[in-house]
Amino acid sequence: MNNSKLEEVITILRSIREISKILKDQNISVVLTTGSYIAPIAAVVSKILKAKFFIQEQNIYAGLGNKSSAVFAKTIFTSFEDTQNINKRKLKHVGPIVNTTLSRKNIVSLGVQTIGFVGGSQGSEEINNYVEQFLN
Repeated sequence: MNNSKLEEVITILRSIREISKILKDQNISVVLTTGSYIAPIAAVVSKILKAKFFIQEQNIYAGLGNKSSAVFAKTIFTSFEDTQNINKRKLKHVGPIVNTTLSRKNIVSLGVQTIGFVGGSQGSEEINNYVEQFLN
């Protein structure tokens, strides 16, 4: 293992220790990750905290973070029925995480408001279509 890889491992271990220390007294019972490089860290932290661990996979092809963390997960919620590259026994298809019932009547006009949209990769087209419909 070269020096930079060793430094990365040390940084990850420090992150796990610091996050666990911060959350230790917060009575955390559930940890949910949506993937990326934080997923394995979230998996280990959930074990340290003795919290239930869940994954939400937004894409049809699971990324490395969720794939490697799936062994720790109680359930993996998916946007697509046939999500690939992940432990199939733990999958629960829930569809995309999009509030399709949101309309202008739900928005109070008290000035400037910020609405956040989170999505990407294979799930982004559906989210983009909903956003476009909403804005129209």
